[in-house]
Amino acid sequence: HHMANGNGVYPHAAKHGASFGRQLQQQSVPAWFATSSAARFSGAGGMGSPTATSTPRGTDQKLKAGMYGVVRSLLRVLERGVAGKAILDTCLDACSAMQNLREAMTTYRGRLMAESKESRRAQLMGVCLEYLERYCMLIALTSYLTWPRFDPAAPGHVTFQDWMDSRPELRSVLSRMLRRNPLSALELHIPAATLLHDSPAGHQGADDDADQAARSQAEARADIVIESRSGAVLGALTILKEDYFPGMKSSRLPQVLPGASNFRRTAGPPVYGVAMCTLDGIRNVLTAVAQQQEQAGGPKEVLWFNMREEPMVYINGLPFVLREQQWPMKNLQEYAGIDAERLERMEARLKQDVLLEAAHHNGRILVARESAAAPCSLTEQHHSGTGELVDMWEPISGPDAVQAPAEVYAALAAEGLGVRYLRVPVTDGKAPSAGDIDAIMRQVG
Repeated sequence: HHMANGNGVYPHAAKHGASFGRQLQQQSVPAWFATSSAARFSGAGGMGSPTATSTPRGTDQKLKAGMYGVVRSLLRVLERGVAGKAILDTCLDACSAMQNLREAMTTYRGRLMAESKESRRAQLMGVCLEYLERYCMLIALTSYLTWPRFDPAAPGHVTFQDWMDSRPELRSVLSRMLRRNPLSALELHIPAATLLHDSPAGHQGADDDADQAARSQAEARADIVIESRSGAVLGALTILKEDYFPGMKSSRLPQVLPGASNFRRTAGPPVYGVAMCTLDGIRNVLTAVAQQQEQAGGPKEVLWFNMREEPMVYINGLPFVLREQQWPMKNLQEYAGIDAERLERMEARLKQDVLLEAAHHNGRILVARESAAAPCSLTEQHHSGTGELVDMWEPISGPDAVQAPAEVYAALAAEGLGVRYLRVPVTDGKAPSAGDIDAIMRQVG
């Protein structure tokens, strides 16, 4: 409450021209603050030069302490950033009966990592970013309030808005690190190993500052690759995100087929459902369905309806979907209502974009995947995911390594697997339209 309305931060009866530091030294402060570790940064314990507090080790402990990358960058550019954060944290801890903003960020981040539904993940990410931006602005505000020239009663008093405007580097940190790459701001983005190792600052190690510098440089190198994209579909600021990821597996369903998450059959007619599959997963599904139908004397041909509404492509047998770099967990909304023919033409162009970019990068393409760990190649065994986004270079050995979905199923049919592929784009999170149902029924009938 004290932070919200200003009471207790500076006295109403402040003498004209007196510095905030001297005012704070002269007034009474709450016992919880006077005995806190932040008191040495404030007037309650003298306005000496702030010294860095010990940084918690381990990612979880650092994040619980609010030491996100954007916060660390902010502390470096603020004259009294360390002091401001220490005072703010003490206030947050003392006013945490309902919620502690710093701890809420970690809580929502954990929920984001555990969530599998993409629309819900986008909502949780929005909450995380809003809280993190609020935390950063409060650090800046507290640094402003402890600024030696802070004096509301003085002629020509500098407002917080003017103070921020005179420091464009603060806005730059928030804009560059919070809004441009939200996953990186939430410590959920891991640069490609080769980019990280090639960074001048070195590689990950015991030195937190060197580690952060290396990661920042690696992210900058990845940004250059992504910004320079010039394909017809894979354009600037778009990425290819793996569409087969650990978090897609439902805990309510038995996972019975490798590469085909959530495979299940409805009661009654032979109607099956499955999440996006790998190439091997598609084969596993077709084999399992064929065996079941052979035993039951059912139809031999499988009608496979792909309801993805976004352009996608298969690389080395794994599905990838087009996403905006800024919102990699969010479905592209601009394709809502697109028809199958136009979508498949986009996918054909996307395939060509991938091949052209791979040729420019010595036979490899920068992609992103969700995983708890980052194997050396996407073709290695998948691990349980935590929602982290990992940049990876995926080798492209030749034109056959990249396929549009229609080409994948055509090749499987040519192998003798009884499958007929049909595209019926349906907007994620919405029920199929009457037209979608008619398109399905025309094929089934």
